[in-house]
Amino acid sequence: LKGASGTPVYSPEYDTQEAIYDDLLAKLKTANEKLIVGGPVVSGGADILYAGNILKWKKFANSLRLRLANRQAAKKPAESRAVFAEIVGDPATYPIFVDNVDNARLVHTVNRPSNNEWHEAMVQAGRTDWNVGKTLIDKLIALGDTRLPVYAQPVTGSSYAGIPNGLPDAVATTYLNTTSKIGTAFLAAAAPSVIMTYSELEFILAEAVLDGDLMIGTAQTYFENGVKGSFIQHGAVIPADYITNLSGVTRELVFDQKYIALYGQGIEAWTEYRRTGLPVLPEKDSRAIFVNDGVLPTRLPYPTTEQSLNASEYARGVELIGGSDNAKTPMWWVE
Repeated sequence: LKGASGTPVYSPEYDTQEAIYDDLLAKLKTANEKLIVGGPVVSGGADILYAGNILKWKKFANSLRLRLANRQAAKKPAESRAVFAEIVGDPATYPIFVDNVDNARLVHTVNRPSNNEWHEAMVQAGRTDWNVGKTLIDKLIALGDTRLPVYAQPVTGSSYAGIPNGLPDAVATTYLNTTSKIGTAFLAAAAPSVIMTYSELEFILAEAVLDGDLMIGTAQTYFENGVKGSFIQHGAVIPADYITNLSGVTRELVFDQKYIALYGQGIEAWTEYRRTGLPVLPEKDSRAIFVNDGVLPTRLPYPTTEQSLNASEYARGVELIGGSDNAKTPMWWVE
């Protein structure tokens, strides 16, 4: 970071998205090299993710590197394939997540202000206006998915219903007493904030095989590992016929299950939808009101303060994104 030099930087430069990804991928590779199992000890109390377990940090670095390589694969296929081959082909040098104990997650405490943010909003602040969406609940019901009672609370008995997406406030509030609230596991004070999971990684590998970016393993095996891993992560028992009922792995099926598995990881689910347009979403409710000219937001605009405090570099930054500084310009890695 330039600001770490001790010299103030009042007009920070903008970089291309591609350059940022190149830098992140390089830094993650370096991190794996510098993290030595059996080397200098990190105090468990100072490590809020892995309590000083260096091997788990290496697994996280390499798994995250695969996530980024996968995200840019449509734009830089050769580079991404090289990353997949290097990491998956040499697990001794580049260990990755192998089950849920490796998941990168921040475990909160029951004491404020270190409690989970959903607990703070829904329990401590007493909000009652966020229920689970109809798109997800309808999908889980159709699949006979046993993650449903983990993800959501029943309306009555064992009955679940989702609130239609995109409704204006005046209409949405009429559904609050007849639709499912967020599952209690996600509202607990010490519920973890999840960064990356084993199931996500397995879906990444399945996609990579289907796209020809990875030549090791089969898409079916990775896909099944991802599905099973998500059920185990949430303490749900997978129905005996669940995977067989999915009838063969396809790209669409991978993203359908990845969407379900990313519940609670809104930014990542949004990113994957922006990148691929999957899963296919149902037609919007006739009463829904969509801002942004009906376009699902593609990015977050730069802070307005940049226009006054860093005008010249801001103008250059807008040039680099290849469009206007709004929520409709696509990201560089969009397929």
